[in-house]
Amino acid sequence: MHRPGQREPLVNAYGRQVLVAAGRWHVWDGKRWIADDADVYRYACRLSLLVHGEAKACGQGSTGDAAAIAKAEGIAKALEAWAVKSEMKGAIEAAVGLARKMLTVEVDTLDADPWLLNVANGTVDLRTGSLRGHCVDDMITRLVPVAYVPDARCEVWQRRWPRSAWATSRCRPSCSAGPATA
Repeated sequence: MHRPGQREPLVNAYGRQVLVAAGRWHVWDGKRWIADDADVYRYACRLSLLVHGEAKACGQGSTGDAAAIAKAEGIAKALEAWAVKSEMKGAIEAAVGLARKMLTVEVDTLDADPWLLNVANGTVDLRTGSLRGHCVDDMITRLVPVAYVPDARCEVWQRRWPRSAWATSRCRPSCSAGPATA
């Protein structure tokens, strides 16, 4: 069944949660993009549930005259039939294949900003030291599995700090040109 605006149901439903880079599916887990070929098939299998929900809402929301009710019931019945067809392997493979073409990004877009460090409780901008929430648009695949605590102290680091190159006036953590040369 052709549904206007729904030619790409997997993309419409889950396009912000899946992408393809370097020939592999990646899934957004709420913190980063993880290479996972299986999740996209799980999402594709859920499409029928979305259509079943649409059918139910269409059937329940029908009000007005008999012609409007009959039309809504016909649409609901057609949606139910489409939902059943979308559970078939061929329909799932077709949805995944179409989505692959539509959701492919260049591999260079992943982890493109070297100044962003993804940690357990957000993303640290290493230029400023500020912490913000994880963002799907940052295209980060890596995660340091510790929470960032801005005011945390490390005595070993503090004792080493005066002897390090970072302590000189020629190089500060915020410099964008990298370490100063002698």
